Amino acid sequence: MKKIMIFLLFGIVLSFGAGSYAQDIAIKPYGFVLTNANYNSVTKADVPVKVGLADNSANFLITPRQTRFGFRMTYEQDWKVTAVIEIDFFGLKGSGSNGGVMQSAPRLRLANVKLQKQNSDWSFVIGQDWTVFAPLNPTSMMHVSIPKFSSSGNLWNRFPQVRAEYKYKIDEKNSLILQGAFLRPLGADITPTVNQTDELGAGELSVFPFLEMRVAAEIGPAATVGASVHYGQEDFFKAWNGEKKVDSISYPIKDENTSSLAMAGDAKIKSGIATFSAEAFWGKNLTMLFGSAYLKSVAESDGTYKIDGVGSMGGWLEVSLKPKNSKFTCGAGLGYEALKESDVDSLIQDAIFKSATPMHKNLTFFGLISYSPFSNFSCGLELNHIRTSYKKLDGASLVGADAGNTTVGLAFKFDF
Repeated sequence: MKKIMIFLLFGIVLSFGAGSYAQDIAIKPYGFVLTNANYNSVTKADVPVKVGLADNSANFLITPRQTRFGFRMTYEQDWKVTAVIEIDFFGLKGSGSNGGVMQSAPRLRLANVKLQKQNSDWSFVIGQDWTVFAPLNPTSMMHVSIPKFSSSGNLWNRFPQVRAEYKYKIDEKNSLILQGAFLRPLGADITPTVNQTDELGAGELSVFPFLEMRVAAEIGPAATVGASVHYGQEDFFKAWNGEKKVDSISYPIKDENTSSLAMAGDAKIKSGIATFSAEAFWGKNLTMLFGSAYLKSVAESDGTYKIDGVGSMGGWLEVSLKPKNSKFTCGAGLGYEALKESDVDSLIQDAIFKSATPMHKNLTFFGLISYSPFSNFSCGLELNHIRTSYKKLDGASLVGADAGNTTVGLAFKFDF
C-alpha cells in the first residue's frame, strides 16, 4: 500500500508541477480504472489461459487488479524526447488469510525513453517496452494484464531493451519500417521470490542478449503487414552448476547453450467498419514469450544430457466491428498453439523434464460486445472458451486427453 501511495503522490506532484515546465516538458497522466466480474466453469483463475485435467471447480470473482496508471512526458527542441512510466496492479498480492486479494501490488509495465532528432527517420528506445517481435495483441476487456490468446498462439512480452527504428517513406501513403533490438535475456527458468534481488537465470548467464528484428510495410492509412524474428541463448550448465537434480538423482548437463528461436508474421487491416488482425509463428523454447513450448533433455553418448527447446507453432486472428456513429463495438477471434508432437511424446519418458501428461495443444476462441453510453466509459460482455489437449500413457499406448473451461465476463472501464 505504501508503494501505491508513493507512486500516486509522485504523479500528483508531477501533474501540478507540469505548468512550470510547460515551455519545455509536457506531462500527461493516462490510464483506466477497470473492474471485471467473471464466472469460470472449471478453472480457478482471474485471467485463465490454460485448463488442467484436474480443474473441476466453478467459481465467480470480482477484481479491479487490471486497472492501469501511467505518465507520458514529452520534450521537443532539436530532439523530440518521449518518456513513459506505466504500472498496473497485477503484481504480487499481500499476505493474510483474508483480504489478500485487496492488497495487490503495483507492477512495472513500461519505463522507457524514445529519442528522435527533428526531421529524422531514425528513432531509439531505451528501457522496458513491448518486444518488436510479434507486436500485435487482440482486443479484450477480460484479458488486459495478460493479453488474449497467451499460450494459444499469441507470443508477447515487455523486456528491458535498446531498440533502433528506421522509417522510410516510399511516398505520401506508404512506408517501410525496419526495427532491431537488443533485449535483456530473460529466460523462464527462475521462480521469483519475494525480495529486492534482481535474480539472474540461464538467459543472463549466457552473456548474450536476446536479438529481435522486424520489417513491416505500412500500406496506406489502414494496413500494416510485418515479419519478425527472435533469437536468444540460455546457459543451463551455469544456471544449474553443471547438474540437474530430479528425485534425488543428479543428471550431468552438457556444457552447451540452449537456443530460443522464433519467426512470426503479423497483419492489421482496417476496411470500413471492420478491423482484421492476425499473427502466426513457428519456433522453439518460447516460454519467455508466454508460449507453451518449454524444454526437453536429450541423452548424449558421453553420459551428459543436452537441454533443448520444445518446438511449437500457432497463431491467432480477430475481427472487430465498429459501425459509424454507433456506441457498440463487437468482435470475435480464435487462437491456437500446437507443440511438436514428437517432442511432447518424448517428455513422457524424459529423465529431467518428465511429465505424465504434457500439454500438446491449446485452442481459445472468444466473442466480445461493448457499449459506451458516454465518453470515456464503456462496459462489455465477453465469452471466452479454452480447450487444452494433453497426452498420456494408456498401457503401452499414447492417447489424448482434453479439458475445457468457459468464462463469462462483465467489464466496466473508465479511461482518462
